[in-house]
Amino acid sequence: MSLKLSAAAPKAAEADVLALLVSHEGWAAQAQAQLGGDFGVGLVELAQAEGFEGRPGQQFTAPSFGALSARRVLLLGIGDEALPHDMIKDVGGRAAKAAASTRATSLAVWAAWEGGALGADAARAAALVGEGMALGAYRFDRYMSVKEGETPRRLTSFALLAGDHGAALDGVVARTEALVAGVLLARDLGNEPPQVCTPDYLADAGRRLAEAHGFEAVILDRAQIDAKGMNLLSAVGRGSDIGPRFIHLKYTGAGEIGRRLAFVGKGVTFDTGGYSLKISGSMVGMHLDMCGAAAVFGAAETIGRLAPAGVEIHFIVPTASNMVSAGAFTVNEIIRGYGGKTVEITNTDAEGRLLLADALAYASELGVDEIVDLATLTGACVVALGEQYSGLFSNDDAMAGRITAASKAAGERMWHMPLDAKLRDKLKSPVADMKNACTDRWGGAITAALFLKEWIGDKRWTHLDIAGPAFLENDSPIGQKGASGVGVATLVGYTLGT
Repeated sequence: MSLKLSAAAPKAAEADVLALLVSHEGWAAQAQAQLGGDFGVGLVELAQAEGFEGRPGQQFTAPSFGALSARRVLLLGIGDEALPHDMIKDVGGRAAKAAASTRATSLAVWAAWEGGALGADAARAAALVGEGMALGAYRFDRYMSVKEGETPRRLTSFALLAGDHGAALDGVVARTEALVAGVLLARDLGNEPPQVCTPDYLADAGRRLAEAHGFEAVILDRAQIDAKGMNLLSAVGRGSDIGPRFIHLKYTGAGEIGRRLAFVGKGVTFDTGGYSLKISGSMVGMHLDMCGAAAVFGAAETIGRLAPAGVEIHFIVPTASNMVSAGAFTVNEIIRGYGGKTVEITNTDAEGRLLLADALAYASELGVDEIVDLATLTGACVVALGEQYSGLFSNDDAMAGRITAASKAAGERMWHMPLDAKLRDKLKSPVADMKNACTDRWGGAITAALFLKEWIGDKRWTHLDIAGPAFLENDSPIGQKGASGVGVATLVGYTLGT
């Protein structure tokens, strides 16, 4: 993917498709001013004849017939009312999808960049549109057969036409390219089939990240995990021929360190439910149960590229495949986790919280100020919030507020959920310090978060249940059906303080 900032006027922009993001009020004047001459007048008349009015989501495409440097022109309506950041990102995605449908390989986008639907921050609007373009063009098709002699055409080149906002948009390209690289890595990891993306595969991905960006790396195999006392992680991976792995990457920024963070991602590479076996319909898509790990790796990719000063970040991924075999862990086992507490297993399909427990206890010993974990943890969270929102649980309201602000700026939707101590009794066990799952269905996302809270000591901590938005059931303006890469942009924004 190539993104650039261009000072070219729209009619001189060299691209297969030129997209003009136009408002509802005065859209015709906007288009004519940017296209000029008889061509601009004729295009507007044709668009009007086909009912185009610049309303949000409307689009009109026409060939330029040599009147412009671009081969085609796309009018994309964005309306007049200020859009939330996720919908600004969608605008870029819609432009990319429309361009890709014409077999274009390059796209240039013009907008006023400031005011109206794009808000008051020109740099933020341009970054979101740029990100949306790259994400909208994404396709995971490496396993699709290609006819002999056929060369697939891909939309890979993007330009933001700065107009009078060149100075304001300075720096947008570098950060956006780095962010997109992280999100696309998370998507690729999530979309790999389960026979490919195993715990060993994630361990290799961690090694590549460490080598590329100079991270310190600790990667533990099954024997080392057992020796470390990470018995909950070990139990989840006990039924698989490919054992569990524990991955810890450390980034240390230049200068005096002012913040120390740990990002922990659930890495269940396939979840059968274990002996609490899922029904067949519920097992489809369970290779995506490692999207929390993918988000952590995606954030590591972006942070490694941007190299922010003054921050230390620990990227931690406990990973296992929850399979059924003669050696798999079972209900009623009592297991002592890394943090020293014991857990009665009441549901082997509540496995994600088990490997996270060991990882959170480990993270709490690293001298960090704050811990954030991400996990496709509960269907209950999807029932509560739907498919667009991640549930946010935290033991610190100020931290929760900062992460919520980072998610809004990033165009990712999160909702602060209660961490109600009154529900802690649901986790009581008569034979261990706690059980891993409740016997009733009520408040399942909350009790799962309360279980995780038992392992973080006195650290400030936020848990993000990304079960809803981590994977898309259908194509969206910025995504293909499959892994979404959610969480990467929020972690990066939270790290950078924006």
